[in-house]
Amino acid sequence: MDDLLKDESAGETALWASVVRVSQSLERVNLALSQQPKAESLDEVVARVADQREAKASELRLRKHVEHVLARHQRETESIVAGLREKVGITQEEERAARAVLEAWGLRLTESISVYHRRCDHRRHAPEVREGLAELAAEAAMGVRAVLEARRQLAFDDWMAQGHGGALAQGAERWAPPAVFNNWDDVDEYLAWQR
Repeated sequence: MDDLLKDESAGETALWASVVRVSQSLERVNLALSQQPKAESLDEVVARVADQREAKASELRLRKHVEHVLARHQRETESIVAGLREKVGITQEEERAARAVLEAWGLRLTESISVYHRRCDHRRHAPEVREGLAELAAEAAMGVRAVLEARRQLAFDDWMAQGHGGALAQGAERWAPPAVFNNWDDVDEYLAWQR
């Protein structure tokens, strides 16, 4: 009798072990099926591709705009420093300080433009872009003025009042692409400007 009970108990144990193995196999199959990617609908594929294309175009616009600003800033810095040397009569120390202010201005310009590109369509938010860049130009002009000796500050003010000072005097117009101020929606025109 004991042998019969042992055989029956061993059979139940084997049966339960096989049930557990089958259950675990089914769980693995269900997990594998749930991890398989679901097929995208045509609309989802089109939307995803359009989003990727727009993201790439936006990144390209940002990169081109920043390159434009850096190149123009370099030219403006040299022009402004040359004007300060010739017309205002700054010293070497004042020139170094003015260059430092102008370099900081260039960094802030590129940072601001990057933020504008990320936050909004800069072609449709021209007033905000213009105001921000004009504020940076005014801050830079005040920074350059602050590093000058008092007598040279008056000469600097006169120099700026006569329309010199490049982008310091003209504000935002030189930093933003034409699309910012003309609200161009024509991508071809914008790309032509970038070239």
